[in-house]
Amino acid sequence: MIEVRGLRKTFRQGGREIHALRGVDLSIAPGRIHGIIGQSGAGKSTLVRCLTLLEPPTEGSVSVGGQDLTRVSARGLLDARRRIGMVFQHANLLSSRTALDNVAYPLEVTGTGAEERRHRAAELLALVGLEGFEHSYPAQLSGGQRQRVGIARALASDPDVLLCDEPTSALDPASTEGILALIDDLSRRLGLTVLVITHEMHVVKRLCHEVSLLSEGRIEQSGALGDVAQDLDSPLSSALLPMRLPRLRGDETMVEVLARGEAASVPLAQVARDAGAPRVEVLAGTVEELAGERFSHQLLGLDGDATAVIAALREHGMRARETSADRARGQEQTPQQIGGAA
Repeated sequence: MIEVRGLRKTFRQGGREIHALRGVDLSIAPGRIHGIIGQSGAGKSTLVRCLTLLEPPTEGSVSVGGQDLTRVSARGLLDARRRIGMVFQHANLLSSRTALDNVAYPLEVTGTGAEERRHRAAELLALVGLEGFEHSYPAQLSGGQRQRVGIARALASDPDVLLCDEPTSALDPASTEGILALIDDLSRRLGLTVLVITHEMHVVKRLCHEVSLLSEGRIEQSGALGDVAQDLDSPLSSALLPMRLPRLRGDETMVEVLARGEAASVPLAQVARDAGAPRVEVLAGTVEELAGERFSHQLLGLDGDATAVIAALREHGMRARETSADRARGQEQTPQQIGGAA
């Protein structure tokens, strides 16, 4: 549904060039929810603007539904943009219009008749859980409710794609959960392809099927949540499955273990003892649900050689390796280090 190839964006500021995007390649299949995560200044918002050609790329191509937007006419681009709904960090509603009129506004711009656009707007408000709020003004709504109006407005043109730029970063935790649940539900019910730009790892965990890490204008890592989580040496794995490490003794053998699916429910200490380990201690660990699948990431402390224990863990379908205190500390990546501040 979305194909980006060799996307570059260079801005000129004074006498210097700023390379916001440095050859981004990205593919998102129909009906999937893909997260782009990165620190402030990584190029996330520039990427969104280039996807709609609000910011024309310096190089590269952007295709939506098989149509290369960099090659269409001005009229063709307007038609293509109607197939792309946009949700922003702040809903950006018109304060002088009611919720109903805000949702109806895109239809008004395209010349849809008054009765039809009112009917469509009322349907969309009901779809996002705001039935009964049609005549409320933005100032009378909570932050979460305003964002729901913004989502309803993004759906007014019946798009195939929904681009969400930091859709929950201005909301409290309860409102955030409601908006993420709504986007997930809408994607399933309407068959929407969704791209979510965020600096919040919990948004990726809660909502996305795939994730890409954007850093200094480049995609550093990309793939299905489960696949990137399994790459023990990657920053995304450490952020998706973080461990808060205790003070380590330094004289024990340490084994890092990552388990997925049914293997995540296997008691590691028992497997290690059955393999002959005289002493086993779970030093740290986390259990997460990623894209509907259970994952565990744990650090075991043993006495003596770990060869038999590692072999036994691998026989149970786990990823296991001997590690050191320094390497374990190096894996103690926090979600904040990946996403940065808002």
